[in-house]
Amino acid sequence: KVFSRLHDKLFANLSAHGCKPLFLSFGPQFSFTQKDCGYLLDIPHHTQLSCRYSDSDRRLLLETLAWVDGLDDIPGCVRRAVKKGIRNSFDRYLYARDVAAVLLPGTKCLLQVAENQLEYRTFLHLAQRADIETCLYYPPDGIHELIYDRYFSDTILVCNKIQQENFLKLGYPPDTVHVVGSVNFEDISFKPRGQHAGVYQVIYFTKMYKWIDEAILDDIVEKFDSLKISYQLVIKKHPKDMNSFARYQEKGAVVTAELDFWGLVEESDLVVSQYSGADRRIFPTGKPIIIYSYSDFLDWGQRDFFRRSQLPNYIRAVENSQEFSEAVDQFLEFTEAEPLPEQFASDLYGYPDSRCCDRVADIVFSSIND
Repeated sequence: KVFSRLHDKLFANLSAHGCKPLFLSFGPQFSFTQKDCGYLLDIPHHTQLSCRYSDSDRRLLLETLAWVDGLDDIPGCVRRAVKKGIRNSFDRYLYARDVAAVLLPGTKCLLQVAENQLEYRTFLHLAQRADIETCLYYPPDGIHELIYDRYFSDTILVCNKIQQENFLKLGYPPDTVHVVGSVNFEDISFKPRGQHAGVYQVIYFTKMYKWIDEAILDDIVEKFDSLKISYQLVIKKHPKDMNSFARYQEKGAVVTAELDFWGLVEESDLVVSQYSGADRRIFPTGKPIIIYSYSDFLDWGQRDFFRRSQLPNYIRAVENSQEFSEAVDQFLEFTEAEPLPEQFASDLYGYPDSRCCDRVADIVFSSIND
């Protein structure tokens, strides 16, 4: 999602200055395609390739496996799992190293989206060893402090000032951490839909944690059943969510993994979510939304952020069933959205505009020139 939005502006901007961008993905999301302003290159998963082992590579792997064998008081099943994981990680490292050996020579700058996969960390490490300028783009526009402190890139690009402060706490020099805004800020506004054909539509965005999702869904069903109004529950699954939500389908809920994000949001009267990228995209639109902080699990300080922030009348942050019920009652009478408070927008998006990609391109080009 991030690179699909960055591609047109970022790649075209760099190409206009005589650069040849190459977009590299280790995942299955993209296929190899040449564009007017660069290339999109998808590398197959490492298990589909054979890695080239040198004598020193084999020796290091065997020494590591022997060290695991020498550990005492480890059950056999655990020992086997650890050794399998080591072999897998070693293959992934060699695979990324081989790809880097082909692509990094002649490269002026490596722009990397914050990603914890071994392949990406390997590329960053090898680029730094080759004295290639490195930029880390940290796109999640959350406000928590979960930041990969293993990344020490030359330049850090973040969404907002809260993230900037978190990186500075890790020891980054102030002149290396830049606020560029969020790709999730989209200048879209929705007027209250009203009851379409007499049916109140509620959409819930899942979080892939079954016990949390089902606890929140139970509150939604219980509340709307008690209202004695005609409503439709739509459960928008994360693409990787394996839960069928059959219990809710039996009660009439629609379960979908549709990628038509804005179509689903526009057709809804109320959105229920919990600390996700969906929230960040919806906040500027004026669509009524309840952020349900059911548990401290994966909270990362966001609950405190919503407690202390001034929220507009179409955003409610709740922490239990009673607060959720009160928020639903409020939104049943909802008529018009207030403007998004300036401080709230600044804290989340850095710049409440759609120029994030332009800022990223400007900083990357500047680093190349320097």
